[in-house]
Amino acid sequence: MNFNRKITRRIFVAILIISGLFVGQFLLNLEIDTGLYTTLDLTRRTTAKLYLDTTIKPYGKEKSEFSISGITYFESNELEEEPIILYTNSAKIAASKAMFTVEAKDDLTTEVVVASGEVTLSYHPKNYPNKRTLIKIMAGQKGIIKAKGIVQLTNDNPFYMAWVNLDLVFNHTRLSEVAYVLRKVYGYEIVFSDPSQKDCRVSQHYVKKRTEKIIAAIAKDLGLTYQIEEKIITLKGSCR
Repeated sequence: MNFNRKITRRIFVAILIISGLFVGQFLLNLEIDTGLYTTLDLTRRTTAKLYLDTTIKPYGKEKSEFSISGITYFESNELEEEPIILYTNSAKIAASKAMFTVEAKDDLTTEVVVASGEVTLSYHPKNYPNKRTLIKIMAGQKGIIKAKGIVQLTNDNPFYMAWVNLDLVFNHTRLSEVAYVLRKVYGYEIVFSDPSQKDCRVSQHYVKKRTEKIIAAIAKDLGLTYQIEEKIITLKGSCR
């Protein structure tokens, strides 16, 4: 009898622990958002995060060559002599050990932003056989390729990785820009009932928070009220 009681007690404790873990994960999921991307292992050494309806598919005969459209974040740890090679309609991108985003804005424009490592950007060899310009983009830089030329610039967009890491740092940021970021990262549209609301300033930091939590905190801080219907947020009132 004592032996059976001990077994029963242990089973009961195990059930409590499992239940606690389940409830804890459920509550955590209420606070955390997972964004609008899907993760894909392209090779054993390269992982991609595809934004919304981005498409990626094998290109050519090599296992490390892919064609992409849309917006994609890459973490590549390929061998130097066997880089991953990506193609958009306008560009050819090559990288071995790098973290970077590629955005095929349209058939003529591709933008590459590098977070770490080095990425090579040149024209698509088949679509632009007479254009042989090549640039190497370093961490903190971006390269933009168009039919009329390639430019290399310092990356001045603090939110370019927001849709990937869901890390939103607003530092005296205009509410209109906050609205743009929330639409890009979470797919929510913000409607301003008063145009003056666009100029309100937000200084807050959110990491993997659900949109409802973010907008509630912003509204409280600015003295606004809001209404959410599906994925449309309407802001009401005047900022204090």
